[in-house]
Amino acid sequence: MTALMVREPQRILVIKLGYIGDVLISTPVLAAVRAAFPKAFLSMLVNSGTEAMIAENPQLNEVLLVE
Repeated sequence: MTALMVREPQRILVIKLGYIGDVLISTPVLAAVRAAFPKAFLSMLVNSGTEAMIAENPQLNEVLLVE
């Protein structure tokens, strides 16, 4: 059986559109993704007004907003 060769992703976008609580409870996902792919550039897309919950998250490289 041949092993599947999978490259580590260079960029990952986590999309979490919802309210502040939805964004807040999704933060463990960021730690898990960062642990699995430590070299990837990790972005999160959230609704405007919820970005304060993740603005200082050390797992993220970028926060993107939907107006």
